[in-house]
Amino acid sequence: MQKIRISYLTNTGFFITAQKHRILLDAVFTRRHYPFSAMPKNVLEKILTRTGQFSDVTMLIVTHRHEDHCDGDALLRYSGDGTPVILPPDVYEAGIPETKLRLMPDPMHGGKVFEDETLRITAIPTRHDGPQDVLPGEHFSYLLEFLPEHVNLLALGDAETTYEQFSPYLAGKRIDLMTANFVEINQDRGRAFLNRIHPALTLLCHLPLPEDDQYRMAKLAGRNLDRQKDALPDCLICDVPGIAAELTEEGYKVISIQYDGGINE
Repeated sequence: MQKIRISYLTNTGFFITAQKHRILLDAVFTRRHYPFSAMPKNVLEKILTRTGQFSDVTMLIVTHRHEDHCDGDALLRYSGDGTPVILPPDVYEAGIPETKLRLMPDPMHGGKVFEDETLRITAIPTRHDGPQDVLPGEHFSYLLEFLPEHVNLLALGDAETTYEQFSPYLAGKRIDLMTANFVEINQDRGRAFLNRIHPALTLLCHLPLPEDDQYRMAKLAGRNLDRQKDALPDCLICDVPGIAAELTEEGYKVISIQYDGGINE
């Protein structure tokens, strides 16, 4: 079985590696959207200059166009050289000339959007969690199936966790890893969704980084998880860049990535 690693960046941003694939998910943005965080400057610089762990990125994936997930100028700077990108069509409203990007597919749609011998990606049209009149725009979650073992990662982005949105795409599939907004463990619907999907590990994200966390959201999330952990599948709170999980034949293990190259297990 191939080793799959998913490491946390900021908000719902992750760096996913498996075999020949190096994927940035919701990771090319520069602005802070209060109360959440901007990508740390040292990490963003490595991403944009393709240095360190980010020297050989093969693909970008964007769930939606909100500025805490996607920055049009930064995305164009990064992927204008032809790096493949999967993103909702209305990301163009963030100021990206679509002719400058190598889109997969074009036009975007729900269903399979990429496949090679080691990876299949399915885009799942989903609603952004929260009031639709306040949070407009297209939103996609993504199912990444790592082949040939069919090890599956479900990246929710900021999706509303109603199972009916996902059921046509997840029928008969086991989910090994999932990324989810930390607020899901605070609400009945979110907890029911986690238990129905029942991944081996859920990475709870979209918390402010410590220097921006004036409301102590990470501490509150930790308390909520402690209260709910016996009624939920395994969860890991991601509040610092570099928190990561590796999935192998033996199961998952939590590690810490130093974006200057080190790894702490």
